[in-house]
Amino acid sequence: MFNRAGTSGFGLDFAYVGQTTQNTTLSTYTFSSHDLGKEHPERMIVIAISLGGSTPVAVTTSTVAGNASTFATGGGAGNVRQVIRYIKLPTGTSGDIVVNVTGTCISCRVTVYRFNTAATSPLDAVTDNPTSSTTATAADIECSSGGVVIGDAVSDINQTITPSWNGSDSLETVYSNGGTSIYRWGGYVLSSENSTTNDLSISVTSSDSLVVSAASFEFTKG
Repeated sequence: MFNRAGTSGFGLDFAYVGQTTQNTTLSTYTFSSHDLGKEHPERMIVIAISLGGSTPVAVTTSTVAGNASTFATGGGAGNVRQVIRYIKLPTGTSGDIVVNVTGTCISCRVTVYRFNTAATSPLDAVTDNPTSSTTATAADIECSSGGVVIGDAVSDINQTITPSWNGSDSLETVYSNGGTSIYRWGGYVLSSENSTTNDLSISVTSSDSLVVSAASFEFTKG
């Protein structure tokens, strides 16, 4: 588990909790008793969901421990879709994560992060989803000092995604791998600056349908 914020002066106590993939053709994916991280009265849980199918698919609803999560940003291109959702959930160290999709898809991955903030919604959220390109950019994502930017990306063919962040802080990768004819990347930035011009970009070798999303959250005290 990554947890740099708790020891680097950030009040967020940020942690990447983990990710799970189901490569099965379904319309409802249930990730039973998934780790949600440690409890806190101001805990925010962020879930990045990436889908791959033989036809275009979309997320209709998603719940965490029986509670509805809220859409932050996301989009689709070709037969892949990527969505970032969030929920304020103070209690429970584990719970079912359920993702409902339109029709069926062949693969679903959920990636879970948790941190503590009095904020109840994202500071900013951006998606780019070209249908034929070697690059995609979630542009001008707003950052706040002491906050976090969470990013996720997917390519409609199995080719390595190379991410980049044009701000002064480090981009941390939590996973980067392929399978079932798609490639996925996920990561985050712990921000030390206030900026409205930073970009999260991805690049691939062959022109493809791409999706990249980023959602930023600020640290505020209750």
